[in-house]
Amino acid sequence: MSRIITTISDRRKIAKDTYEVTFKCVEGEFHFTPGQYVEVILPDLLQADTKGSSRFFSITSKPDDNQNISVAFRMSDSNFKKTLVDKELGSQVMLRGPFGDFSLPNDDTKIPVVLLAGGIGIAPFLSMIRCAVERLPEQSITLIYANSKVERAVYVDELKALSDKYQNFTLILKYGYIDPSFVKRSVNNQQNCLWFICGTPMFVHNAKYILGELTVDHKQIKYHIQAGYGERHLQIDSREISHKYFNSKEIESYFLNGVNVSSNPLLEVLSQSVLISVSDPNGIILYVNDYVLNITQYRREDLVGKNYNILNSGYHPPDFFQTMWETIKSGRSWRGEVRNVAKDGSFFWVDTIISPIFDDDGQIKYYLTIRFTITDEKRAEEELHQKTEMLQTTLEQMRVREVELEKIKKATLNILEDLDEEKRVVEKKVEQRTLELQFEKAKILQVTSNMKAGAILLDGEGKVEFVNRRVYEILKVSPAEAPLDRIVSMLCEHFDEKDRVCANVERMLKGESFMEPELTSGSRIYEVYFQFLEEQNAAIPTADRFILVYDVTETKLLERSKSELVAIASHQLRTPLTAMRGNVELLMDESYGPLNVDQKELLSDMDISTNRLISMVNDMLDITKIEKGTLDMDPEDVVLKEVIDSICEDFSDYARRREVVVSINVPKNISVFVDRSRVRQVLQNLIDNAIKYGGRPGKLEIEAMLDGDYALVTVKDNGIGIPKTEHSRIFGRFYRASNTSNSSSSGSGLGLYIVRSIVEQLGGKIWFESDEGEGTKFSINLPTKKIAEPG
Repeated sequence: MSRIITTISDRRKIAKDTYEVTFKCVEGEFHFTPGQYVEVILPDLLQADTKGSSRFFSITSKPDDNQNISVAFRMSDSNFKKTLVDKELGSQVMLRGPFGDFSLPNDDTKIPVVLLAGGIGIAPFLSMIRCAVERLPEQSITLIYANSKVERAVYVDELKALSDKYQNFTLILKYGYIDPSFVKRSVNNQQNCLWFICGTPMFVHNAKYILGELTVDHKQIKYHIQAGYGERHLQIDSREISHKYFNSKEIESYFLNGVNVSSNPLLEVLSQSVLISVSDPNGIILYVNDYVLNITQYRREDLVGKNYNILNSGYHPPDFFQTMWETIKSGRSWRGEVRNVAKDGSFFWVDTIISPIFDDDGQIKYYLTIRFTITDEKRAEEELHQKTEMLQTTLEQMRVREVELEKIKKATLNILEDLDEEKRVVEKKVEQRTLELQFEKAKILQVTSNMKAGAILLDGEGKVEFVNRRVYEILKVSPAEAPLDRIVSMLCEHFDEKDRVCANVERMLKGESFMEPELTSGSRIYEVYFQFLEEQNAAIPTADRFILVYDVTETKLLERSKSELVAIASHQLRTPLTAMRGNVELLMDESYGPLNVDQKELLSDMDISTNRLISMVNDMLDITKIEKGTLDMDPEDVVLKEVIDSICEDFSDYARRREVVVSINVPKNISVFVDRSRVRQVLQNLIDNAIKYGGRPGKLEIEAMLDGDYALVTVKDNGIGIPKTEHSRIFGRFYRASNTSNSSSSGSGLGLYIVRSIVEQLGGKIWFESDEGEGTKFSINLPTKKIAEPG
């Protein structure tokens, strides 16, 4: 069975209230045999339809033209059919199937074949005839085609042309009802023919009755309730059966006394496709037909004498069955959809009709129950529901991502505005540039407020299931110019780094999730996310991979301008700040005369503020170097314990004032191949944070151990910890945890961003574990030997 996304390629009215719709498929994508039917699923309806968003239709086209799948149907009040007729050509739908085995014999038999078609029941026969007249030239085929009126007959011209062209095909048209005498006049030697019947339930019932009158063996008859309707659409009310066909004595005769149901043509039709059972007024089962045994997997002796609780799956609440009993005990029929359980524990759904049968005194003597299996339809509804939920979740993730990106951009802009405030001393040329940047920021805000990501959703096999409007705008094509099966390849062609993007798509299809921060297409710059979602139910194909494309051209240009501004400003600030710090130190050392207590306290505050500004300027310069890729690295063998002992010695007075006890467990023989000053900068930042935000009294544990070709270093404190909701942002620029607002400590929020950048450039990794109020543990992997350059 296939499940494909296709488009409506043609639609035409072929008779009164009758339409033919054709779907365009990729060659070889959908295979079927003449006489089969297909499920058509629409992604959205003009108005809600009580029977759902899918229908079954017989296929009228030839199998050798499998690029075009055509179906025909009568119009009705169905909102599904109205939507299918009103949809624009090129609209997407889903096809599932094919279903059924209603087909001509494929052996070399020469037995004449007679096709009895009623109204739109011609649909599966049309597919059979189109193939058989050419492939089976020696097979005699007669079509008796009945319609209520001339204007409701379809494909008549084509059928007449085929009858004139091929000697083995005979067409007999009938307007009005057929009867045994008409069939007898139309077909010779009826008992030696193979009979195929297709039409409405009543047409099939009448046709079987006629063939029974002509003594045709039932083994030579094959019938089909119109493709696209199925068992659930065999709309026969049990009240009609009970009041029109049976009384309590006939129930006893037909069911309880074992009389063959073939003596009643309607029951014979029902017994081959419907679950029929009879119970007494207390619900004790008295009779079940063979179809019940086939579906439930029980033996007849397992069911007869029991009540229906043996089939209760526990899915429905007690008041569901209470309402049912109240209805039927009042003498009315009850109808509902019920989930039952078979003997092997599997579930099956049935559309159930229960009707009371009365005795001569008007008292309920039996309950006649008719069930239509609807398991496939329920499963299809569930799959569609799961796909819809998946799509909604994905779209919600896209919206959340856009909101987060907006917040990041606004935060970046706010930082730039703050820097503009602090850099008033910058020369006139820089001030002019600042005004230009503010103008550019305003334009970018206007653009990004309306920006939406291009989204492509794929299933587990890599087939595209959904593309939003923004993708077509990025590719500068219309939906008609970009069929779904070419969207991914067109996206790869769109970028300058075509081979790289194609390789990324393959990685995503294999189960990886990652982000490309910068891909170019001409003058445009894009940020592309390749996302893989874990499947919730491996048995149900889902849209579990998607690609998000953001146009970040303006943002990237803005970030570059900001970096240049930060670099210039930082260089301009560092020289006077360094001189200021030197002068303050000279004054504090009383090199220019003795100081009183107030003067010393004032100079101490000035020294702290000056050092803080110098640290922030250095951080800014490091960030600029990191972003440009110019951060100096001179790796050598460095003994970890020497570096850690030196840092802890520098911080000893600070730790003592903060009441923090430091314990070091670092073997002397662990060396790492890194830049000495940069690894000291990393460890100093982590140890400083651990003391600064540690508990009082505090505990700081520093450990190291070998882990293959890497050394694992951990820095653990028992401090305030990091809130769970902020874990994903802790390595971001200008970020400080919300629970540090009451702390006397302050910082730029750049330290951990720089730490992670340095660790990654050293060839290592950094991560952390933290619970608010219980402390934080940072872990670093550093290489113990030179990492080979990529070839």
